[in-house]
Amino acid sequence: MKTRVEHLPIELWISIFHYLEVHDIFQAFINLNRYFDHILASNHLSFYVKLKNNNKNYNQLSMTLFQSNTILNRIIYIEGVAQGHSQHIPQFLHTNADKLIRLRSLNIKIRLRQETLTCKALEVLKSLEYLSIECAITQPIIEAILSMTSLRVCKLIYQYVSTSINYTSNRQSNIEVLFIKDYYNQHSITNILLAHMPKLKRLEISESTSIFNNLELWFNDNYVLFEKLETIKIKSSTSEPTTSFFKQLHSIMSFVKCLYIDIGPSRWDENLLENLIYHSWSIIEQIQRTYIYIRGYIYIDPTNNGIRKKCDNYREILLSKNNQSNRCFKIEWTEKCLPLSTTIEIIILKF
Repeated sequence: MKTRVEHLPIELWISIFHYLEVHDIFQAFINLNRYFDHILASNHLSFYVKLKNNNKNYNQLSMTLFQSNTILNRIIYIEGVAQGHSQHIPQFLHTNADKLIRLRSLNIKIRLRQETLTCKALEVLKSLEYLSIECAITQPIIEAILSMTSLRVCKLIYQYVSTSINYTSNRQSNIEVLFIKDYYNQHSITNILLAHMPKLKRLEISESTSIFNNLELWFNDNYVLFEKLETIKIKSSTSEPTTSFFKQLHSIMSFVKCLYIDIGPSRWDENLLENLIYHSWSIIEQIQRTYIYIRGYIYIDPTNNGIRKKCDNYREILLSKNNQSNRCFKIEWTEKCLPLSTTIEIIILKF
């Protein structure tokens, strides 16, 4: 007997369709036969949607699909993939927000002039759990994010702040995971967000340089809010891991269980290595899980061998810790010698 795709369990097809974008599903399977029409109409089938504005056939199919409430109310994930910033995406969300009753995940990029439509849509999306938004930071955007009671994970990417922000509401967010990509280097924006996130468990910050200069002040300002914060990840390709940065690690050791630091490449001096080994190591040892990856270069005077000897000594001491602390650390030190400097990469892993 010949095997046909219709012999497969419907549950298997529904599982397969969960990995396919809604336009691809309907282009391939709509009006194929009663079997697939029944699957496509099933209330158990949910949809992943990409919104874009640069394909004529795609847009024609979109107009047909999104006129049906039975399609809209089964969408669980929307990703905006239009080239540049498309007005189509905020308009679609604003028009259909009340029908997107199952939407759990949204990934969009908006212009400043699209802020009003987007904020109004966010107010209506009552089931949204994950939001990734790239935008200019404004007070309405912050208010909309903090007002979403269903939101648990938020990824915020911004390059500038359009206006001064003075947000003093008593409203507390339910966000548990916060990712910030801060090209604008706004320490105050991070403070505003953290002041309204008492349930935060994981914090990731990238690109910001202010975090390295204000770590202790930043955590002292918000210490009472960090009762549940367990994981901190800091990444920047433009910051320097200064001596003061490592000195400030003591401000987080009482509550953080997982610490990830990825910094560099940047210019170092030998004092940074001295502080890491002799002053910060006891703090690093107390954190349950650690990943530190720092990259930099040290200028070495060819007429003075003192710095070279210090680096060799620091390397020997740091690598010797591989055999200490019950062998729970894995430490790597790699370097490349250039005519007037040495580039160094250090990885410290505790697991």
